[in-house]
Amino acid sequence: LNPTAQNLSAWNTCARAMPRADSLVALAAGGGVLLLLASKVKEVQKWFDFTLRWTVAEAASRYCRSHGRIVRLQLCGGPAYATKHADIIKHVMMIKPKNYLLRPAESCGLDEIGMLSQGIIWNQNLEKFRHGRDCFTKALHELRRGTEVASKVASEWCQSFDADWRDIDMMDAMGELTVKIALPLFFGLDSNAMEPEEIRELRDAIKGYFEAWEFFLVKPSWYHYFDRMRRACGGTSACEAARLKVERVRKAVDILLMRTIPAHEATSVFLDSIGNMGHEDKRQMCIELLLASADTSSVTLYYTLVLLARSPELTHELREELQGAARQHPPGAAAGAGGSGGGSSVCCYWPDLW
Repeated sequence: LNPTAQNLSAWNTCARAMPRADSLVALAAGGGVLLLLASKVKEVQKWFDFTLRWTVAEAASRYCRSHGRIVRLQLCGGPAYATKHADIIKHVMMIKPKNYLLRPAESCGLDEIGMLSQGIIWNQNLEKFRHGRDCFTKALHELRRGTEVASKVASEWCQSFDADWRDIDMMDAMGELTVKIALPLFFGLDSNAMEPEEIRELRDAIKGYFEAWEFFLVKPSWYHYFDRMRRACGGTSACEAARLKVERVRKAVDILLMRTIPAHEATSVFLDSIGNMGHEDKRQMCIELLLASADTSSVTLYYTLVLLARSPELTHELREELQGAARQHPPGAAAGAGGSGGGSSVCCYWPDLW
């Protein structure tokens, strides 16, 4: 550029107004520091929300609504990804499970809920984990017997209700049903011989343990220290409330195991497989089996009924299929003949639910 004499003064004024190169560098560096600081603040905010403010599930739901399908964060000293979308979870759990091995958790939290080197769900002790996995596998191996037990219990359970289901809390009803199936299947106990209050107490204890699990899982060790300080100063202790839920399910399972001693007649493969374990290991295996069978199955059954209620055509198709299966396999016709008569009785009663 060649400024003329006429506009030289204006040119010099513009040149003086422009920042120097070193000023631009300093400005860019300052901006970079601010961006980095803002990024760190966001990471701390996410960590706080996922570990202290909400449960992991609640935080994942909130963040995925506002930030997208996947949220990256730091959890238990390492990178983690949170999502609530079923297709992504299916990819992680079923299609590429070997690519996702880390299960983040704090050791102090695992110790509070009895999962530190115990059980199977979060056990980091490889040898004990493999032994526990074998016990679970044996318990679930006899699929035909499991179908027979589930069919019998479900048929009797359906008959115990009136025709009108509108006043029934189906989530609680599914919880009761799954517990009544788990007791004879895994513990060799007749659930009909137990009082309804006992079934309800066991179900509520399992739900409370799941809540304590969510609470303790990723809480850092220093949180427990401050919680003790708050309790010493007369404040309410969130940790103590969660511990009471853990003790509640332990007491319920101890009572359950005491009942199995006179009732057990080598009918429970699961109890046979854990017979050589110590009491705490045995109790934790029972807690996790009930948690994995009754709690998750009841939620799955509940939302299956919700989706069927929203799809009348699918409900009609399912009813026709069940009635067809019941006609092909009348109750008791295939029993002892190597057939699948165990599932027929439930087919006779399930259509009445719709």
